[in-house]
Amino acid sequence: MPSRNENFKFIALHFTILFILLFIISFPRFNQQDLGPIKKFAGEPFDEFKAKGYNLNGDAPHYIDLVKYFKGEIPQSSLHAPFAYRPLVPLLCLLLPFEALTSINILNLMWMSGSIVLLYKILGVLNFTENYALAGCYLFVVSFATFWYLTTGFIDPGFIFVLLLGLYFILSGNNTGLFITLFLGILLKEASVILIPVYGVNKYYRKDEFALRILLLTLTALIPIIAVRLIMNGVIPRDQMPGFDNFLSNLRSYKGLISLFLTLGIPGLLSLHYFIFVRGRSAHSFRQGELAAITALYFLSAGIVILSFFSAHTDGRLTLQLFVSSIPFALLVIEYFRTKNLKFSGK
Repeated sequence: MPSRNENFKFIALHFTILFILLFIISFPRFNQQDLGPIKKFAGEPFDEFKAKGYNLNGDAPHYIDLVKYFKGEIPQSSLHAPFAYRPLVPLLCLLLPFEALTSINILNLMWMSGSIVLLYKILGVLNFTENYALAGCYLFVVSFATFWYLTTGFIDPGFIFVLLLGLYFILSGNNTGLFITLFLGILLKEASVILIPVYGVNKYYRKDEFALRILLLTLTALIPIIAVRLIMNGVIPRDQMPGFDNFLSNLRSYKGLISLFLTLGIPGLLSLHYFIFVRGRSAHSFRQGELAAITALYFLSAGIVILSFFSAHTDGRLTLQLFVSSIPFALLVIEYFRTKNLKFSGK
């Protein structure tokens, strides 16, 4: 058995590799520079962004505008909902001595670095061995999600950090940490409310009293949701309303569908295999409520992806939380087959 010092060196080496891979994989799209042939696949910016002088795809210009608003450079009336209701990352950008897009992407690298550590800790809480926990981190980093979305001016890496931090507090029973994470997470992205039902499911299966805490968590989420909308009451309303036309449009968008499946990647495929073939056969030992919590997160994330087909332009970015929540189930499949092969070989 390796000593504590050897074990620390082993983990430190792998985290160093993971952080280096993070920078290498995300660099070709840093600030949407899109090196080499990548530009051809990224597509052209929307006309409304070109008119503002942005040569950028996706939602990045909306968050850059929010940074400019906080600097007093543009009026509130030029901002768009729902992006204007997500002030945390643009506010943090004010602390960095870089232009807005670079600041957002530096923060994204920091969020992702923290997410790697959190994922490792969560997998440890879920009773995965050190090697499996590290394997989960590699699945997380060496992915299309890291390559295509991490450093392109979106705020989703921050949301993934909030999601993992909240899940860690739920699994470890840290209610204070969860309340703070939820409050700040709502200021980053309103989808952080997903932590509330995950908490409820975990407590239900642990047979703990949770009704009052669910109420308090709901109030904790509502306060920033309402406050931000009252403060940002002069923004341009959302121009794309949910509907079946959006659904049909998304089904016709082959680039969006391809990016969706590429983002889910190997963890997404293995998680489907788990729920179809392995569930109920895995001998992995969970503490009470843990499997229920990560299952709830998985299916709630899948539900958000389905709803996004009706309410937004769907691409792989909207499956990021499903990709992350797939990783424990992917590891369960790998563990199941490895255990089965060891038994078959008599080892």
